Amino acid sequence: MPALRKAMMKKPFGNGKPKFKVPSKRVPSDDCTVTVNGETIKIHEGEWVDVLQVGTLRQYTALLRLQNLVVDETDTQVLSDLCEEVAGRVVDWNWTGLDGKKLSDPYKNTRVIEELSSEEVAWLIKSVQGETLSERKNGLPLSGVKS
Repeated sequence: MPALRKAMMKKPFGNGKPKFKVPSKRVPSDDCTVTVNGETIKIHEGEWVDVLQVGTLRQYTALLRLQNLVVDETDTQVLSDLCEEVAGRVVDWNWTGLDGKKLSDPYKNTRVIEELSSEEVAWLIKSVQGETLSERKNGLPLSGVKS
């Protein structure tokens, strides 16, 4: 393999994860909740996700389509596309499942995203957009842009 091509390859971190050209951002998941029998449960308290801060046009389009979506059986492709785009931005996490065991790595793993609750996916969408409650407490408005 030519030296230049070798130098251009992304080298994984020591744990086998890819190294990105842009930094990821660690977002605490303490405010990710699910509701069970009217009770709000902090399902990922003390856990975090790492998200890429740069998205693709395809990801942006998927998020726009979701904003105008009223879910029915014909919209499964839109939701599947959205899960794929979220999986492309969530590069790491220490989330655990309902059984307390670590979930599979999220990066480009659409299946693990699709197996989350709708509330967890909604929270991930907000984290990708920079709009979680913990981020708003740090002075960022819902749009993610400081005025």
